[in-house]
Amino acid sequence: MPVDRNLPAGVSNGHPGGGGRTPVASPAYIRRDVEPQLREALRRAGFVLLVGESAAGKSRLAHEAARSLFPPHAFVRPLGRAALPLAVRPAARRRRSLLWLDDLEDFLGAGGPTTALLAGLSTAPAGRRVVLATLRTEAYRRFDAREESRLTGSDRDAWRTQRDVLRRAEVVRLARHWSPEERRRAADHRQDPRVNAALRAGERFGMAEVLSAGPQLPAAWQNAWAPGANPRGAAVVAAAVDCGRAGLHRPVSRERLCELHVPYLAARGGGDLRPEPFAEAMDRTCAAAYATSGLLVGDYSQGYAAFDYLIDTPGLAPVPDHLWRTLVTRVTPAEAYDVGLLARQEGRSRRAAEALSRARRGGVAGADFLFAITGPATPAPWQPGPDGPQRPWPPGSRWRPPQPGHGPGPPAHGLRPGRTGPFPERRGPVRRGSRPAGPDPP
Repeated sequence: MPVDRNLPAGVSNGHPGGGGRTPVASPAYIRRDVEPQLREALRRAGFVLLVGESAAGKSRLAHEAARSLFPPHAFVRPLGRAALPLAVRPAARRRRSLLWLDDLEDFLGAGGPTTALLAGLSTAPAGRRVVLATLRTEAYRRFDAREESRLTGSDRDAWRTQRDVLRRAEVVRLARHWSPEERRRAADHRQDPRVNAALRAGERFGMAEVLSAGPQLPAAWQNAWAPGANPRGAAVVAAAVDCGRAGLHRPVSRERLCELHVPYLAARGGGDLRPEPFAEAMDRTCAAAYATSGLLVGDYSQGYAAFDYLIDTPGLAPVPDHLWRTLVTRVTPAEAYDVGLLARQEGRSRRAAEALSRARRGGVAGADFLFAITGPATPAPWQPGPDGPQRPWPPGSRWRPPQPGHGPGPPAHGLRPGRTGPFPERRGPVRRGSRPAGPDPP
């Protein structure tokens, strides 16, 4: 389809004025100070990356610049990472095309863009075939040179592949806070109550941030947990947020959210919260009470994802084990690689091994090595000890020298040759084939 259309996916209309719940036309576009730089980059470079914080106005700015510069271009938007190679082919065949990669972090990873995949688009003269992408600042920061020293093996190889893709792009940065000149241009549209409300918000939030209702969303989510309010909806949002934080970059089906939210609701009180029916929970979390997208974005046919402003909310609790455990069994091999990589970085070695095993069986490149250095998903075997069978010490524990008074040989909390970490003390007879009760290592 052509670039000249109203709004592509990812561009928020802004919340309705006057507290209304019905979506309305998008606010007037207000020119950003960085727009001339973005236009010049689009004319000159084949791959342009617009970087900014969540709800800074990246998608709207990118779309407005593209539609004015390239009205005759074919607009090609892949619906997910798996569809990217299929989208590149028609984009490369067309004389004029624009490949739209809004929220580039959703495409990076196993099966995602590579320098070789994008090379076919860079052979045309400047401005003929363009890749235009947006990326949140937090995601872009993960490819800082300092991050490389923290990675090893295939982790580093995967990181370098994605970094090399970003290096091909000409980067344009968009500030979250609006300049005085931008605010003066916005004042020309005060008749729109949404713009007027954003101007009244002062300097605390960016104009685009307020227009998309980003600051209100975390508060709305937390308020929904109140008994009799929208607690089931809050649990659904929690599940969707953690899916994104655990490395799942595609929308989640309604049926899957119905399954995933249950432990979140139970952990907060379950029936004591007087939760609403699931259908009502979905309606309310997707409604445009604050933003056109609501707390969840998507629809029944394509699935649902948490509004990305929520995923970046500071102070969130770690992703719970039940979510990792369920995701591992539900994702594709390519997605399992992403989930395993994040689980490994978060110290969830057992879930990482399960996910990487799934990726390995699916033939995902790099999964073999990463699985090998992560270790098997099964609990470590019980081993004989001076006081009966015992587990190996937790992974990552440091060696501790024998303490005075323990005598020769490995003490109850000492070490065995070639291993690191403390032995848990276990006593008492153990029958053949049995083992003492105790938690498995993570």
